[in-house]
Amino acid sequence: GVAGAVAESLEILRVTDVTKEDRFSNTIDEAPGILTRSLLVAPLAAQGRLLGVIELINKKNGGSFLEEDVVGLGGLALMGSAALEKTLLHRELVDAHRSVLGLVADLIETRTALDQGRHERIRALSQALAENLGFREAELRDLDWAALLFNIGLATLPADLMTKKSDLTPAEREALSKVSRVSAAVLNPV
Repeated sequence: GVAGAVAESLEILRVTDVTKEDRFSNTIDEAPGILTRSLLVAPLAAQGRLLGVIELINKKNGGSFLEEDVVGLGGLALMGSAALEKTLLHRELVDAHRSVLGLVADLIETRTALDQGRHERIRALSQALAENLGFREAELRDLDWAALLFNIGLATLPADLMTKKSDLTPAEREALSKVSRVSAAVLNPV
C-alpha cells in the first residue's frame, strides 16, 4: 500500500485522489464512517533506519493536502523520529544495563553455595506476587532491579566464607550480618 511505499522509499508522499493511486488499499474505509479521499504519508526514520510511518487521512476542510501540510508533517515526522529513536536507544541501554547486572548476580552466585539462578527465581516469584497485589509498572520495574541486586553485598565477603561448611566464628557472623547494610549502601545511589 501507500504506507509500505513510503516505508520503502523513506520519502513523504502526498496523494490528492486515492481513486487514482494504485498502491492505495481501502481496508481502512471498511470502518464505519470513514471514506478516504486524500492522504499525506511520511516516514518516521532516523539515520536511514525506518521506525514507522505516519499517515494523515483527508484534510479537515475536505480539500487536498497542500505543500505547507507536507512541510508541517515533515517537521512532525522529524520530531517523532527523534523521540522514537531516543526511546529505543533508552530501552536498549536499560536492557544492556539489566544484562550486566544479571551477570554480576550470576558472578556472586558462583562465589557462594547459593543455587545457580536463584536471583532469577526470586525475581519471577516477586514479580508474580507484586502483580497479584496490583503494583504499578514503575514499582514492578524497581522490584525487577532489586531482585537482581538483593545479594550484591555478598561480593564483599571472602570467598572461603561463602562456601564454609563448618560453624561460623563470631567475626564471620558479624560480617554476614552486615551484608544487607552493605547492599543498601551500594544500591542507595542507584
